[in-house]
Formats: sequence, C-alpha cells, structure tokens
Amino acid sequence: MTESLINLSKYTSKNDARVFANKVINISGYLGVCNGHILIIDETTKDKHYGFLDFHSERKQQVQDYKLEDQLNSIRENLDSFVWDDMPPINDEHYRDCHDCNDRGLVPIREDGCSECKGSGEVELENDHNSYEIECKGCNGDGNAFAGGFEPCNKCAGTKKHLSYVPVLTVNTKWALSGEYVQSLGRLPNVKLSWQEQYEFFAFKFTGGFGIIMPMRT
Repeated sequence: MTESLINLSKYTSKNDARVFANKVINISGYLGVCNGHILIIDETTKDKHYGFLDFHSERKQQVQDYKLEDQLNSIRENLDSFVWDDMPPINDEHYRDCHDCNDRGLVPIREDGCSECKGSGEVELENDHNSYEIECKGCNGDGNAFAGGFEPCNKCAGTKKHLSYVPVLTVNTKWALSGEYVQSLGRLPNVKLSWQEQYEFFAFKFTGGFGIIMPMRT
C-alpha cells in the first residue's frame, strides 16, 4: 500500500519488458513511476519507499545510463529558478480517430497467449520452395486469443478519439509535447511546465512533486 497523495499507478506501463516501468518504484528515496516517456516523483512520500524496486539500480543494469539520477537531482535543486508556464490547451483539432479500436471505443477482451501462433501473432507456412509468415487469423495478429466480450480501448479509453503522439506544443522546430501527456498530467494539482534546453526534455512540477516528460520529434 503506497502513501502517495496521487494515484501513481495510473501512470505506469502495462506489460513492458522493463520491470520498473510497470510498477510504482523507489526513485531517489521517494515513490514514483517511470514508463519510459514520463517520470513522476511524489515528494510527499520521502522515506516511505522501503520494499519498492529501486529505479536507478534497475535502470543502470539495463541501459548503463548514469546521467538521469544527476539530472533529477539538478532539477530538484533548481526548481525555483525555472521559467514555468501553464500546460498548453488541448483543442478539438488535436484529437485523432482511434484506429486501435476502429473508432468503436471497444476492443475484444483477450486471454494470455494464442494456441495457434503461440503468442507470436504470426504463423509460419512453408512448401517445397519457400517458407513465409502470415498474420494469425486466430488472434488477428495480437498474440493473445479472444476471451469473449469487449472492454474499453486502452488508447482512447473508450472515447473513439486519442491524443497519442499528437503534438500540441513545439520547441525549436525539432521537439514536441505529446497531447496524451498534456491530458493525463494536466489533472495533477497546480501543474506547471518548463522546457529544459540543456537536457532536451520538459520538466513539470505540481503540488507535492515534480517530473520530466520526454519530447517527441516533429
């Protein structure tokens, strides 16, 4: 049971190969999350991180990157000196039709693994001259079999529209802020945004914590 004042778990990944991305974790002595695109630290949870996976140790084992911890410490020390702006607005023209659910808002409920393709999403066929792979018709290339029934689409949350990889703010004609993170992080209390040129990412702060957002290329 975490002591966080915000629901950190809703910002985790699902079924990511990196274990730390799927969990609430210990980031520099605080509870937080990092899904590879955004990192959030809840500073109301200082010294309440015991028993949680250590993010920096796990990440260094996987990617041998020692810079991020220093960057986070620098951001924490300099938050008061940053120039902060409100999150940019999301307008109707930013929304895109959701093709993950074919604009239905619902997707089939699936169970783990497809017996026909063994979870690969493809089946291999061969004859005397060639071998080739085609999309598995048993699971439509998903790798997981249909379990029956439908559930809200993860990408659009059942709305039939999405903001994934939709730029809503561009910096230096090269980097952009994705609408999905503006939407989800915009719900944090008193959230503010600041572009950090030296790191080429966005910093953000909110009542009780701070974090970073990795930009997308334009």
